[in-house]
Amino acid sequence: MSSIGFIETKGLTGSLEAADAMLKAARVSLTRRREIGSALVTVMIEGELGAVQAAVEAGAAAAERLGQLVSAHVIARPFEDTVQWLGIPGQEPEKAAAVPPAPSKTQKQSSPGTTAKRTRKKAVPQKNIAPVSKSTTDADSDRLLSLLQAAKDGMTLEALAAATGRDKKAVRVALKELLDHNRIEKVKNLYFPL
Repeated sequence: MSSIGFIETKGLTGSLEAADAMLKAARVSLTRRREIGSALVTVMIEGELGAVQAAVEAGAAAAERLGQLVSAHVIARPFEDTVQWLGIPGQEPEKAAAVPPAPSKTQKQSSPGTTAKRTRKKAVPQKNIAPVSKSTTDADSDRLLSLLQAAKDGMTLEALAAATGRDKKAVRVALKELLDHNRIEKVKNLYFPL
């Protein structure tokens, strides 16, 4: 992958217009569309640097004509971790050539007439991680929603975790479920009911 381009718009219509203009303007491919919330939609494209720059300019102009452009950006030659973090489908980071590890002193084969002492690694006990059950998530979601409805200025993840007495991970799972069902929205680091 050479470059990634982004256009963020207010509303679906602006994102469709921008995506159409980008794909017509240059030889790029549309990698994903992400609805962020509050009617913000981000469209991502990929391709060669010059093509992505031309496409983003054309898409930004198209969204601007509708008055829905929020931002436009190009990342030239993104680092592979950035690509993986963005979750662009079909873009797995290339794995380094498999190099066999050098044998350690305890793994060397014994030569005739000598004996090699082999040692075993101690088993490291793993923590028992209980899966989050559906009923627990539903109860957490209902409790979080009632807390958010009572708070006028929104609440942070930390405040919600403290108010419910649950760990951040469980609260984050419940918040994700509420976001997915369009029952709450997130603005910066605050959550609000819809």
